[in-house]
Amino acid sequence: MNGYKDCLNKYTCNVCGSFIITIDRDNGTTPMFISGAYCPTANCKGYLVSSWYIVDDVDGEPTYEWRKPTKKEYKKSSLDMKEHFDLGGLDIHKIVEVKKQ
Repeated sequence: MNGYKDCLNKYTCNVCGSFIITIDRDNGTTPMFISGAYCPTANCKGYLVSSWYIVDDVDGEPTYEWRKPTKKEYKKSSLDMKEHFDLGGLDIHKIVEVKKQ
């Protein structure tokens, strides 16, 4: 396998046990820990921890995706994030379903 493109990952909250499912849209690096702002439990004070792509017990669809930033997103990013992207890091985005017309 070349990276984790198209692979699922699970991030579990260290406080409440809630989790999110992510998918890598591009090859690149993702963090071990992400902010509790992504925890599905309102007002939870924890942070989410990666399962290292071991997702045998995941039931559901991904709600977030990891991908390379667009040129516009890159230009708006902080210097720290630009360095992260330059080193192959990916950015997390909520998956927004497009309504069918």
